[in-house]
Order: sequence, then structure tokens, then C-alpha cells
Amino acid sequence: MLLNRQKILLSYLYLNWKECSRLHITKALFLFCEEIENNIYDFHPYIRWPFSELVFLDLRKLAEKWIIKNWEYNVSIIDKELIKTFLQKLDPNILYSLSNIVNQYWRMSDEDLMNKVYKIYPYYAINNPDRNKDFAKFDPRKKSINTIPIIFTIGYEGITIDKYVDKLIQNNVNILVDIRKNPNSMKYWFSSARLKQIVEKRWIKYLSIKELWIEWEDRKDLASFVDYQKLFENYKKTLPEKEKYIKIMSDLLENWNRIALTCFEADHNYCHRNEASKYLYSFINQKYELKHL
Repeated sequence: MLLNRQKILLSYLYLNWKECSRLHITKALFLFCEEIENNIYDFHPYIRWPFSELVFLDLRKLAEKWIIKNWEYNVSIIDKELIKTFLQKLDPNILYSLSNIVNQYWRMSDEDLMNKVYKIYPYYAINNPDRNKDFAKFDPRKKSINTIPIIFTIGYEGITIDKYVDKLIQNNVNILVDIRKNPNSMKYWFSSARLKQIVEKRWIKYLSIKELWIEWEDRKDLASFVDYQKLFENYKKTLPEKEKYIKIMSDLLENWNRIALTCFEADHNYCHRNEASKYLYSFINQKYELKHL
């Protein structure tokens, strides 16, 4: 069973008819998503271009299914007949936009395509080490408003790793503090080891402070917001006992300026990171702003 986004990726390869590098595929899909304002994939600035962990994962998965081959280099199709079966059922607007992307860019070299992206979307070039000065003015991390100390919180429920990382970059988060007791996740990228690897490659320090978690037994039978309020009232009472960990975050804030407490829930009102961050905010005498991403 293929996901819709994987079908679109394969349709692009089929329409393009020739081998494509991962770089070319990623840039073409980025332009496709921007053109039709469709977030089938999210992107963030990485070393030299708009990057998507999800695109790379899909390429690997499709190779494992023997639909494509050479996913790490010059990608080509193995099972053309399979792609034909869903290409005919593809939304006409999607097919039209994909065809436009192919017609505009299939002849371009990887370098020319990358420069095209840079010209239209310079934000995604901010990490290019060879042209750092050219794109510095498009880097949100260099804006004065994004350099003052601040406490953030962020959840990963309902968003891709690429959207999550982009939020951290856009807000110039310098250190990510994971306050899950068991920092493993059913979502591939959000288990502790993998998340640490990803964010630290984006120059964001990662730290796990498991001691600030709420015990799992206390989270049972939460059916309403009132239940959550009762849970968090009890949780607040435990925080003075955990103040040494709050002090660690306070020191991190002084040394790193912009930190983000992370956990699962999208809405901070249903997550213990809300209470932990408010306690930290009070601990520093409300010296810096608290903001939920």
C-alpha cells in the first residue's frame, strides 16, 4: 500500500523518464509543493538546499519495495506498470503541476536547479558554507529579535520532522530540552537518539531531562480538560522537589539564550511542558519571555 505522497513522487519520476539524483528529486518536489501550495512534503534549510527527511525516507522505502533502484544516487524506476495504474487516477491538477515542473526543470543540471531554488527561495540557502555572506540577510537566526533570550516549548504531535526542525530554525532555538520520561516514539524521527542526531546536525544542541516527566500511572483515564487540569495541579506540587533540574534549564538559558522544552502533545495546555516552562519562567523571575511554538 503506497501513500499518496509516494505516488506523487513516483509520478514525477515516471514523467521525468530519466534517472534523477536525490538532490534533483528533492528540489523538484520542493518546487512542486511551493507551486501548488501543497505540503505533501515539508522542507527546511540544511547544508546547501531545502531538505526533507521524509523524501529520503520514501525513496528508501520505495527501493525496499523494488519499485525504484539506486535511491541514494541516480534513482530510476523498476516497476513502471505499477506507476501507470495510479498515474491514470491522479488528480488532474496534481498531474498538471507535476508536468509543469518536469517541463521546466528536467533538462537542468543539479547545480542549475539548485541555483534556481536559491534565487526564488533564498531562505533555504542560509546554510550554504560557500555562499554564507550572500544569504545572511535571509537568515532568521541573525535577526536581532531572534537573538534575545527566550523560553520556548514545542510539541511534535501532528507535524513532520521537517516542519518541526524548521520551527526551531525559524526561531533560532539553540538548545532543545527533551522532558519525556521515555524519549522513544512510534514516530521514526522523534526517538531520542534519532532526534538528537538530526537537530545537532542542524547546530542545535540536544539534552534529555527525563526527571521532569509525569508518571505514566498518573496520566490514565484523562477524558476531559478538567481531568488534565487536576493532573497538572498535582504535577505542579512535585516541581519544587525537582528544582535542581529547573536550575539546570535556567543555567542553559543563561548560556544558550534560546531554549525549547519539547514533548509530544501539539497543544501545550494538554502537556506537562506547559507547567515545567511556567515554573522555569517564575524561577528566573520572569526575566525572559515564555513562548509556545
